[in-house]
Amino acid sequence: MSFSNTVREYYRRIDACDTDWVMQLFAEDAVYARADAIYSDKEAISRFFCEERQIRGVHNLEKIVASCSENVVLATGRFVGVGAHGDE
Repeated sequence: MSFSNTVREYYRRIDACDTDWVMQLFAEDAVYARADAIYSDKEAISRFFCEERQIRGVHNLEKIVASCSENVVLATGRFVGVGAHGDE
């Protein structure tokens, strides 16, 4: 699977709350940085996705850029959905 396809599938699975599939992508020592927090290992990331993440909706990807030599993937887009309190 190409980087672009993996990223698209990642967001599709996030939107479907398929955390088992999503967590297979993370190494034990992974770091997941969000705008409001940093999760420093696979256990903390799993806890975020399974217990803390309260938003529901759909990620609409606009652009995916991958650099194999730098081991970096960047995805931009928009999220359409609601937060924990029903806010858009």
